[in-house]
Amino acid sequence: RALVGDLGTPFRSTYTAVGDVINLASRLQEAARGSQCDILVSCAMADALPERYLYPMGTIALRGLSHVKIFTPLAVHEAPGGRPKNTTPREQ
Repeated sequence: RALVGDLGTPFRSTYTAVGDVINLASRLQEAARGSQCDILVSCAMADALPERYLYPMGTIALRGLSHVKIFTPLAVHEAPGGRPKNTTPREQ
């Protein structure tokens, strides 16, 4: 779950999103920048997609979170099967 909207006081507020899923998305974004994968997804997202379109990347430690199992989507020309090129996430 996430909370999205104007947060703050009537004098000073900002439109933002907060919650555990927002933190996870931010950490996955950081991990993707440090790897050669453009996109990393969590188990929750992987569960919502057909397995044949994802490549399991293993488990990594993300800042502030326990070890998280991650996946990367296969390119359209690679699915189904195969391993995406240069898929080595960086441990954090």
